[in-house]
Amino acid sequence: MHHDFRHLTFIPLQLNVRPAARKTKNGTSSEVMPGIRRFVLSNPRAPRFMLAFLLLLSLVWPMHGHASPSTPIFVLHSYSQEYPWTKRQHEGFLRKLGTAVPGMVAPSVEYLDTKRVPYTAAYADFFADYLVRKYVGFAPKLIYVTDDNALVFALRHLTRIFPKAPIFFSGVNDYDMRQRIDPSRVTGVYEKKEIAPNLDLMRHLDPKARDILVVGDESGTFEAIRHEVVAELAREPDIKAHFLSAGRIEQLVAALKGRKERFVFLTTLGEMKDAAGRVLSLPETIAAIAQAGRFVIISMEDVYLYPGVLGGYVTSGDKQGAVTAELVARYLAGTAVADIKPIETSPNEYLIDGSEQERLGLTLPPAIAADATIVNPVPTFIERNLALIERGLYAFALLFMVSLAVFAIALLRKNRQIARASAELETLNGRLHNVIESFPVILWAIDREGVFTLSRGAGLKALGLAPDEVLGRSVFQMYAEYPKIISQVRRTLEGEPQLSTVLVGAIVFEMHYSPIFDSQGVVIGASGVSIDITERRRAENALKSSEEKFRKAYNVNPDAVNINRLDDGRYVSINAGFTRTMGYTEDEIVGHSSLQFDIWDDPEDRVRLVQGLKNDGTVTNLEARFRAKDGSIRYGLMSASLVEIDGVPHILSITRDITERTHFQQQLAEGEAQFRSLVEQSIAGTYIVQDGKFAYVNPRYAEIFGYDSAEELIGRDILSIVAEQDRGTVTENVSRRIEGDIETIKYDFAGLRKDGSIVDIGVHGASATHRGRPAVIGMVQDISEKKRAEEKIQSYVAQLETAFMSTVQVATTLGEMRDPYTAGHQRHVAEIAVAIGAELGFDARRQEGLRVAGYLHDIGKITVPAEILSKPGKLSPIEFQLIQGHPQSGYEVLKDLVFPWPVAEVALQHHERIDGSGYPQGLKGEAILLEARIMAVADVVEAMSTHRPYRPGLGIARTLAEIERGRGSAYDAEVADACLRLFRDKGYSIAA
Repeated sequence: MHHDFRHLTFIPLQLNVRPAARKTKNGTSSEVMPGIRRFVLSNPRAPRFMLAFLLLLSLVWPMHGHASPSTPIFVLHSYSQEYPWTKRQHEGFLRKLGTAVPGMVAPSVEYLDTKRVPYTAAYADFFADYLVRKYVGFAPKLIYVTDDNALVFALRHLTRIFPKAPIFFSGVNDYDMRQRIDPSRVTGVYEKKEIAPNLDLMRHLDPKARDILVVGDESGTFEAIRHEVVAELAREPDIKAHFLSAGRIEQLVAALKGRKERFVFLTTLGEMKDAAGRVLSLPETIAAIAQAGRFVIISMEDVYLYPGVLGGYVTSGDKQGAVTAELVARYLAGTAVADIKPIETSPNEYLIDGSEQERLGLTLPPAIAADATIVNPVPTFIERNLALIERGLYAFALLFMVSLAVFAIALLRKNRQIARASAELETLNGRLHNVIESFPVILWAIDREGVFTLSRGAGLKALGLAPDEVLGRSVFQMYAEYPKIISQVRRTLEGEPQLSTVLVGAIVFEMHYSPIFDSQGVVIGASGVSIDITERRRAENALKSSEEKFRKAYNVNPDAVNINRLDDGRYVSINAGFTRTMGYTEDEIVGHSSLQFDIWDDPEDRVRLVQGLKNDGTVTNLEARFRAKDGSIRYGLMSASLVEIDGVPHILSITRDITERTHFQQQLAEGEAQFRSLVEQSIAGTYIVQDGKFAYVNPRYAEIFGYDSAEELIGRDILSIVAEQDRGTVTENVSRRIEGDIETIKYDFAGLRKDGSIVDIGVHGASATHRGRPAVIGMVQDISEKKRAEEKIQSYVAQLETAFMSTVQVATTLGEMRDPYTAGHQRHVAEIAVAIGAELGFDARRQEGLRVAGYLHDIGKITVPAEILSKPGKLSPIEFQLIQGHPQSGYEVLKDLVFPWPVAEVALQHHERIDGSGYPQGLKGEAILLEARIMAVADVVEAMSTHRPYRPGLGIARTLAEIERGRGSAYDAEVADACLRLFRDKGYSIAA
């Protein structure tokens, strides 16, 4: 149902809590009758006796009192309510406040829980929004916060949420907070972990002790304490500390076992985990440390006092809270916060476990014993004689009871009935009130007409309604837009209980409807409980989503994934990857053992797997052989972990099929053997150079340099086989490969044979690794004959190239003789084209092709009459058509000649344009050869910038403007840009 929680009702708590520890000085208790108190707390029959005693006492000493107005306060703890340090601060504060403040206080308590949730600005904002919604209208008298995170949160948010409430803190380690707090509103008690008193305690307990073990987790707090210990020990040169820290308890226990030191000094253990990654509780951590050896364990925090720990000079959570309560009492008595100075001396104390002291046979020094608080003290005289005292008290009580029996029996019976009934009623009312006001539920009732007669519960807050707003209103009007609620209310009023889940706004409620009957069985109304299950529904959806993701990951994993029982290897589940690898389907194998199918080719592999899991809980990269369903052997790389399913240990394993890799490695080994055989018989010399010396040469290498065997060269300096004039080159090339400047290189050098003769050597070497270190590996050949042959061939080629270019020049000259006005045009176009090609990154060979194509691109003009070529006026359409035919004519002349470049195609396409507006074929874009696109730009630049029979030269500026205008439309953009860079940026000019 739907209610408001804008007005909170707090149940006042009368605070009168007795301390759990008692303080002794020189063995004398500071409490009155400590034996009787221990008797009451420890003897199972004591409650019966004390009940009778107190009932009798009540006959002669009736107590009277009246309730005082409660004082609302807001309490915020940094950590959870289960954390011992938080509990002790809270209990010490409330106990002391209960004795120091008259009347009652009503604490409203919240927990930041920053041990499990990282304290970030986003989390603080979220928590502040939560408090704003929850505590609308709440005005506490004061605020009490514990530890650093809660104080930081209070300074930023609580001062805004509760602007009139002063702030009292305890357990704050950061003394720099003094600079941030407003002394007129904030005060409290700082906490400091003190090391020197604990060193004094150890030195007094064993003056001969020179070595101590300082133990903690791997947190930043431990590192800070470590620095403090080191600084403190600088003043204690005769004591040496050994620091042991670990994040896992098994690692810490292993480090402790076998140590000879007597004292273990505990620092911070809040982040200790077990092998499964679970954060351990303090009792679990302390127990593991205590069992690791015969140590005297000293603590610097009272929360570590568990069996096995002697105690020490500790930061006391109880005293932190109690001292802060004293400051609060002063404020409540009328003292201004500005006059209540923060307590910067941490209220620490010596806290000693008496039973642990007796077990270790230790005696506290008088100076320490005088101020120490003893917990679990050795039994007192009264405790040792408890049975005798108990019998005497029983006898006294019996005599007293007999003397008052006649008068008291009736009164006791009546009072007992009244007290029991009152207590039960008060307990039930308290429980019901707590349930309704603390849990996300709404308790409601309506009459026969659907009008609310009851509306209570914490679930109201989420809906933004208060009880007063709901009482007297009709459910049919309030929930008119929720037909499901209306329908179920009507059915309930007809006598039929209902149960459903509905969404009211953004909140999911589980609705329980029950009819209310009168004595005649007539429905007179309905009642119900509405439970806010929004978070539960979100958690369920998140869990389903997580399970679905795991299921998909499990099924789509290409590796073989399977779950087996640890004890007998029976398969519980396999994925599709297992089926692809091993051939077995889930129906075939689930319920059967891997041993039944002989899946392990070597059963010892499974033994190693199981043993590793039992020792460490996980196994990583176990290589094993498996037999597939078809009998083939598969090689796998397995990783596995132990998991529990319904309390039974199982193996979750992932196996990657490495069969192909294994076969490849085997083939590689065989190939290496074959390669060595091939190298040894090779006709080329093979070598490995490392550290400037030969690490390996094959027989052919030795033969080339005139040595009888390879062994003569191994270990010798490589320059011993290099002629003097080439040693610098060889040294540089080897260094460049060793240092990684280049990977491979091919060059020639003059080799020096064993007999002193010179031989021409061709070498091809590469960077390599030999036995884990950099080396050079390569091959050499005797190229003396080859070099002489190549020199002859180069001479022939040069002669041919000269003859070829002469022929091209002749052809160009013949064309220019027919058109003297454009003499030099083809040569100039060729030079411009070569320059553009170089700008575009063409190599020398391709640039030469541009030169030849430039010389011959207008060869087709020999078919055009000379009078048309040199006509000074405008050409007629027929004459222009003849001119446009010269690319095709040039192509016909050149197409049957063999060139290493596309010369004929360039002649055909050099008047084509990128947008298809050129001739003779109207080609576009990439359909035009890149060389032809370059030639087109070079042709236009030369033609526009020089004189023609029909016009004077236009100049280079107008020419470049034309190229820029036609960039991307008439002319290729990249070619046009290269041309513009040449002339404008690099100062290129057309030769005369």
